[in-house]
Amino acid sequence: MIPFEWNGYRGILKAHPGGYLTGDAYAIEFRGGPDGPYERIAMVTVNIETYVPREDEIVVKSWSENAGMAEALENAGIAKTIRKIPTGFTEAHVMRLLKPIEEFY
Repeated sequence: MIPFEWNGYRGILKAHPGGYLTGDAYAIEFRGGPDGPYERIAMVTVNIETYVPREDEIVVKSWSENAGMAEALENAGIAKTIRKIPTGFTEAHVMRLLKPIEEFY
């Protein structure tokens, strides 16, 4: 699990391999709380059925209630946006992980 701060919250990022009903993408959630056990604050990733991420990539929701998520991941040195892909009326960030996925467990 990786320590992380976003939108005034402190917590951890935790990965769930194959965490979506379809596809093999990693589902990553942000969990935080004052004393633990941590509660879910946000789902960091989103599953886009038309895009299959590489093993070192995640697809990040950085709109609506997740506004600023991609930028926070970049600023923390966790991931870097390599492209954006359309989804509905907005875009998701395809990000390359800068840390091994094993650190997210």
